[in-house]
Amino acid sequence: MPIYHYKATEKVKGKCRCKDGFDILQSMSEKPLKKCPECGVKIKKVPSKFSGGVALLSDGNLRDKGFTKLVKKDKGVYEKTT
Repeated sequence: MPIYHYKATEKVKGKCRCKDGFDILQSMSEKPLKKCPECGVKIKKVPSKFSGGVALLSDGNLRDKGFTKLVKKDKGVYEKTT
């Protein structure tokens, strides 16, 4: 089940968690929440940050961090790419 992020769309009175946003585990088949389960203020689902990790393993990033990347060219033969 995915985790969805919600945030208030109107002014929140008090210290409800929807003021700064909150995450909730929901089935994909469930309808998005319309109101905060704690205070009843209108909320909306907002896109969450996603990191696929591809940029972390780029040649430039690996080189900057001091790593060496070797790519297999032939049986027992590797080429340094960073």
